[in-house]
Amino acid sequence: MGIGSGIDISGIISQLMQVEQQPLLALQKQEASYDAQLSALGTLQGALTDFQSTLTALSDPTKLQLSTAKLANSSVGTATATNAAQQGSHSLQVSQLAQNQVVASADVSSPNNPVGTGSLTISFGSYDSTSGFSANASQQAITVNIDSTNNNLFGLRDAINAAKGGVTASIINDGGGFRLVLSSNTTGQVNGMKITATGANGDTGLNAFAFDPASTTNTTTVTQKAQDAQFTLDGITISKPTNTISDVLSGVTLNLTGTNTDATTLTIGTDSTTLVKNVQAMVDGYNNFMSQLSSLTGYDTTTQTAGILNGQYALNSIKTQMRSVFNKALGGSNAYQSLFDVGVGFDDKGNMTLDQDKLSSAAQSNPQALATLFAAGTSVSKPGGVTVVSTSSSLTKPGTYAINVTTPATQGSVTSGSNITFPLTIGADNDNFTIAIDGVQSGTIKLTDGASYANGNDLATALQTAINNDAAIKAGGVSANVSFANGALQFASASYGATSTIQLTTAATGGSTDPAFLTVTDKAAGTDAVATIGGQPATATGNVLVGTGPAAGLIISLAAGSTGDMGSVTYSQGFSYNLNQSITNMLSTKASDNGLFYSVTDSINQSITRLQSQETEMQTRLTQVQANYVQQFTAMDSVVGSLKNTSSYLTTQLANLPKISS
Repeated sequence: MGIGSGIDISGIISQLMQVEQQPLLALQKQEASYDAQLSALGTLQGALTDFQSTLTALSDPTKLQLSTAKLANSSVGTATATNAAQQGSHSLQVSQLAQNQVVASADVSSPNNPVGTGSLTISFGSYDSTSGFSANASQQAITVNIDSTNNNLFGLRDAINAAKGGVTASIINDGGGFRLVLSSNTTGQVNGMKITATGANGDTGLNAFAFDPASTTNTTTVTQKAQDAQFTLDGITISKPTNTISDVLSGVTLNLTGTNTDATTLTIGTDSTTLVKNVQAMVDGYNNFMSQLSSLTGYDTTTQTAGILNGQYALNSIKTQMRSVFNKALGGSNAYQSLFDVGVGFDDKGNMTLDQDKLSSAAQSNPQALATLFAAGTSVSKPGGVTVVSTSSSLTKPGTYAINVTTPATQGSVTSGSNITFPLTIGADNDNFTIAIDGVQSGTIKLTDGASYANGNDLATALQTAINNDAAIKAGGVSANVSFANGALQFASASYGATSTIQLTTAATGGSTDPAFLTVTDKAAGTDAVATIGGQPATATGNVLVGTGPAAGLIISLAAGSTGDMGSVTYSQGFSYNLNQSITNMLSTKASDNGLFYSVTDSINQSITRLQSQETEMQTRLTQVQANYVQQFTAMDSVVGSLKNTSSYLTTQLANLPKISS
């Protein structure tokens, strides 16, 4: 262009288009500003996330256990404490550690030699010379069968271990032969063993592995007796079946590892070092975030410049929301009601401050109240009788809820037989029956023909073992407890509540000694507990209670047989927990949560989208404008070029005209 006219048309059009593009450049500048706001918003989100991370250790009650426990004589054991522990000193003298029972058979010349066919039943319980062997109802007996496929010491060992029934079998070569060694897996006097052998077809080989604690003719001997831990605490004699003891001093767990002649000192105290560090991190994190917020959203009067996010007024609510959490009282009966009570405050510039000495003093005075102040959690006044299963942060209201049980949950049960005569021998006419537990039907359960039971406890143990080893019963995840009392057998489902049922669906026809030892004489269905939580009726399933009203979402479990006043459950949502939840809501990227940052980001993105649409439309118009300019100036160039040619022609013609002489 411009060839004809000699005019710089391209330059003219370029300059005109620069003028035409000014509105487009303004839109692009505005879009760039919004992009910068998105970047700044990301920076602010990062700072808020960093602050939130400082709340993690203060929101989890398990990380706010400030109490400590220490034994002066570390060879006696170790100790740990929760915030429920009371500070102080106690004297401890351990005279005996709990241990498991170990029994060993007589020597066998070769582990490959036959040991006999039939079955071995291993029962668990305690023995004394007055009452004999008393079965442990919480530990099921096991029965293993030996036949031609596993008739040697290896097979017997492997069968016992495969049963996984609370006992471990091993073979030891003592130099004189091979011995089968059985070790109870659980310590305590109540976990001693009684081993009963039943031969198949008159085979008495397995009798060599039998063990009766009441007998003086056992060939299987005790190499380590079952015993409880015995100790005195502050002069009080105590016996426990395990060396890990958590039910003697509230909030304190002892792990005994040795004995001592001279009493050692158990000291319960507090250590607030980690707490102070974590709270200081929260304070620093808050101040760093607020500094970022002020820089990005504020206005510097000295430099007269506004922050990139100045004008995003929704962000101003962050400070308001956080301060509302800090300023709100915890509620309930907690000793500390606000962060100000434990040394957290604000200076005249709005910066958060921490009085570390005041915080340490508060931790020393009441560690449980301090943990409750910061974290969401529950505590129970009677930990042995009530266990908190779960709570709901959206349903359960903070508060203290009294638990009262007017009717305890019961088990489904049946009673069979009466005035049973012992010894009782099992024969073909009384060796099988079936049972249904909680609606789960067993197969045919068969007792061992020829087995003889000297008393009701032995018979009850054999029946319980047979029932709970039934394949259908195991698969159904149910079990039964069988005991002998008042001359009769008592069968009970292990579960509690209205769904707890038990039924002897096929009774044996009776043996010659006692023709009706499985004839049902009484039965009862299980019932759910009737209880209130916080004065409101609870929904009960067995011993599990679900709260209603303010306690909705609170689920607790009662110890078996619980009745009357069961203390209380306290649920609290501490400051760190509430602040953490508030920040999580702010940072949520879900549209349904309508989070603060999501809303602001969405608003900015919508503005950018709108601008980009306007830019596209304007770019299309500018393209057309430029095309019009090109067309117009091209036409002009052509006209000017033509005129120039005419001018040149006329000039030439005029020059060639004859000159007129004077």
